[in-house]
Amino acid sequence: MELSTDTDVHDTYLSHWGKSLDGLLRQLEPHDVEQIRTVTDSRQIRSLLADPVRTGVVLPSLEHFEQFVDCFISSFDPRTNSFAIWGMIHLTLKLASDATDGVTQIADMMRRLGLRLELFNACTKGPGGSSKQMKEAYLEVYIDLATFFTACIRFFRHDTAMISPGWNENHSGRWSPLLKVYNASLTSINDRFEHVSVLTRLLKENTMVNDFQGQQSLLSLSPANFTEVAKLPCVMLPAGRGSRYYNRDGITSKIDSFFYPASGERAFRSIALHGIGGVGKSHVALKYAHLKTSNQSIDVVLWFHSETDPSLAQSFTDAALALGLPGIGRDRHLENRIILHSWLQQTTCTWLLVFDNAENQDLLLEYWPKACARGSVLITTRNNTMQFHPADAGIEVPSFDPGAGSNLLFHLLRMDVIDDLSGDEERSALKLSQQLDGHALALSFIAGLIQKRSWSIQEFLSVYEKNKRGVHGPRQPNALSTIWKLSFESMNKGSAAILGILSFIHPDEVPEEIFTKASPDSLPPLLEHCTDEMDFFDLADPLLELSLAKRDKDAKAFSTHRLVQTQFRYHLATQGHRQEAFDQATKLLFDGFGLYQDQLYEKWSRCQVYIQQILSLKNNYKKETDELEPLKPTLKFCWLLRNSARYLLETADYVELEDVLSVAKSAFDKLTNAEREEGSLVLAGIQNITGLQRVHRGSFDRGLMHMRECNRIQSEQKVIDLIGLSWSEVNISNILASACEFDEALQWLLKGERTRKSARDDDDGKGVQSADFVIQQNIARVNVFLGRFDQAQVQLQAAIDGFEKLRDWGMLAYTVFIVGLLERKKNNYAAAREAFQEVESGWLAGGGQKTHHFYGACLYKLGCVANDLGETDVAIEHLENALVVTKMKENVMPGDYARVLHKLAEILKKKPGREVEAAEKSIEALRIRMGRKPSIESSASASSDGNSWSIISEREDEDEGQHDDSDEKPYDEMVYILWR
Repeated sequence: MELSTDTDVHDTYLSHWGKSLDGLLRQLEPHDVEQIRTVTDSRQIRSLLADPVRTGVVLPSLEHFEQFVDCFISSFDPRTNSFAIWGMIHLTLKLASDATDGVTQIADMMRRLGLRLELFNACTKGPGGSSKQMKEAYLEVYIDLATFFTACIRFFRHDTAMISPGWNENHSGRWSPLLKVYNASLTSINDRFEHVSVLTRLLKENTMVNDFQGQQSLLSLSPANFTEVAKLPCVMLPAGRGSRYYNRDGITSKIDSFFYPASGERAFRSIALHGIGGVGKSHVALKYAHLKTSNQSIDVVLWFHSETDPSLAQSFTDAALALGLPGIGRDRHLENRIILHSWLQQTTCTWLLVFDNAENQDLLLEYWPKACARGSVLITTRNNTMQFHPADAGIEVPSFDPGAGSNLLFHLLRMDVIDDLSGDEERSALKLSQQLDGHALALSFIAGLIQKRSWSIQEFLSVYEKNKRGVHGPRQPNALSTIWKLSFESMNKGSAAILGILSFIHPDEVPEEIFTKASPDSLPPLLEHCTDEMDFFDLADPLLELSLAKRDKDAKAFSTHRLVQTQFRYHLATQGHRQEAFDQATKLLFDGFGLYQDQLYEKWSRCQVYIQQILSLKNNYKKETDELEPLKPTLKFCWLLRNSARYLLETADYVELEDVLSVAKSAFDKLTNAEREEGSLVLAGIQNITGLQRVHRGSFDRGLMHMRECNRIQSEQKVIDLIGLSWSEVNISNILASACEFDEALQWLLKGERTRKSARDDDDGKGVQSADFVIQQNIARVNVFLGRFDQAQVQLQAAIDGFEKLRDWGMLAYTVFIVGLLERKKNNYAAAREAFQEVESGWLAGGGQKTHHFYGACLYKLGCVANDLGETDVAIEHLENALVVTKMKENVMPGDYARVLHKLAEILKKKPGREVEAAEKSIEALRIRMGRKPSIESSASASSDGNSWSIISEREDEDEGQHDDSDEKPYDEMVYILWR
């Protein structure tokens, strides 16, 4: 008995689709089938929607249909035809325009179908999109849509097989025959969505586990090698949040009962604590964590700041360092995450993780424990959907009732131990709690004000009542806004200046050194003495007394509640000082981060101190620009974003980088004409990094456009920065080389070399000298691809000697990588392998990460050379490791991922028993490659009988003719030249 393979199932699905499509088309008149045949894609439908009325009602739905068809094609085969559905929609809209209310009715049905498709599309993105179950779901939904639009055509043609006798096109119920088919299609799609939503979740979790196993293998973290080396016990909790906890015992008991059921079962469990901002979710999590550590019932408690990717990454690094796990580096966030996840999976100790302020589900899943049999996780969030996924359960943290709220106030004022409280104090506390709806954070501010002023509760209530009239805040009840006003107005100007800066930067773990180690010129006049720690704490203490900020004395860092940040920015706006605080935060971060023209590899540690603060400033700028009186960007703000973008480029954080560049460009465009003229070089810098970001991700045309604009701006300066100009010339060359325009690339390199020789050596010579070696390296690379091997050999040796002298391990690795390319092109496979092995060892010895895309490229080349030498098993091992690295960046660097998939598939075809796996990888690689070829379009072809329809398009690569898929070249050409 032969077992069916995935390929057999794939062919079965295609056969089923073809037969279903043929059956539907046979229900139509031949002339309608011919019209459907002429429409090959959705662009012809958009042309039909030329008038504004049709466009407005149909176009939003059409976009969901387009996305669905793209996913459908990708799920099966990049060459799959999609003409039928577009032809059917086109003809339906055309016929509907001739019927009374036709366009309106069809548009409404398409809108409802489109909404279902939108959910379906979102659900099927990512892992599992090409699984058998997903293919079946795509296929059935596609057939449902085709059935509906076939019915539409028959309805408008008054098909008697569909319309019963006595039907009247002018009757109010004339749409009922079509509505019957529509409702059936809609119900079927809904059923598919419910099934797929569960399936997607399971597939995604399974894929993440499989990916994690590959990452463990890459870093040699297999369970067989595990030994317990962590420093135990380990408790990493936020400091400065007092150890006096009030109430919430009912919630902590529920948490403990869930994590430790009476049955004694010990399994991995998770709970989401959800509720509105400021009710005390983090307080509950912290109380529970302290309970478990105080009775020594748990070995490890780790607290993660979870609002953004950079904050989570830093928290994971801090946790891994606290545990003392081997292989941890302060700059290696991705590797540190894998190492910590591996330890959580394999350790036998008891542990609790707290993901505090988690709002983004997809981001949280990236950091979620992988395949753990034990352990506990708490999430604090305002997003109540977290209780369904990824958490196993949820507990709402409500505001206090009036009585509990008044008791909280007594607790904070340490009056809960007084037996003879006056009735006036008790009534005043109860009234305050009632008016504030038991809001925990607001009550803590009241306690701070009362203690600072030495008021009684009754005296505070009197002040509060006088001030609450006419006080309003952003999306806050009047009562809460009054508390904010009283707290903020009780500060001195220096304290307010510090809080103004804190309100724009990261809410958690802000290093004191940003203030205390700043140049006095970087600080506003009120804070110019903050470099003296005593003066700084004189100004910071009121923030601590009023509970407006917390301080971790061990980490020497400040934290501010997100509500405090939002409300103080609003307060500043009402006082006319919000712009001033934003400008002060910008200047402080700009001066601290620094302005760098060259690479930052040696300065990453310094950059990490500031990067989270800069990203938070950027995010808060975006929020505040949506207000009625938006912030005005400054030239210094644009420079700050441009400078930080360089660091994000080097660390390959392309998602955050794209947003930073977008905000930087938008901010620059809002400057005055005079500011834009003065700061034209910042625009050149933005264009430069935007261009590099594009080409790193394989978009060479767009990257070249940005880089040419950068070069144009630089060359038109009154005083030209020749070093900067030469860098853009080198970058243009690299982009041209990536597009295989090697002769023109060489001319730009020689131009850059001439520019460099004209530059004066204004520093110690190291920067210019290093840049000269970079040019030699790049000229050598182009000569390798042009086949000028002797010239390349001389230039490579000069560059290697230079980088060795400068001890520039990063550039040395890139140079020796070219040596490997040269030797392989000369068929010297043993020498090529030796070169790539030298790159691998040098990269790691210098501090490079195994998860970096350049390391992935090195593994890829080692796999290729091993295959050249006939060492199939060695080649597979290298390529599987390369696949692990490139898959981590699959969404932002698809070309790198596709070429490893393709090469691995070609080699796996030779291994008995792995043919199906090879076919799947080959199809996935082809899907990515075809998706980057806008010139490749679908074409319908009819079989000899004129009735059956071809399922697979006949495609032709216009540039290469009928290419050989076994060739590396088409896939190499998707990768940036520096690691091609």
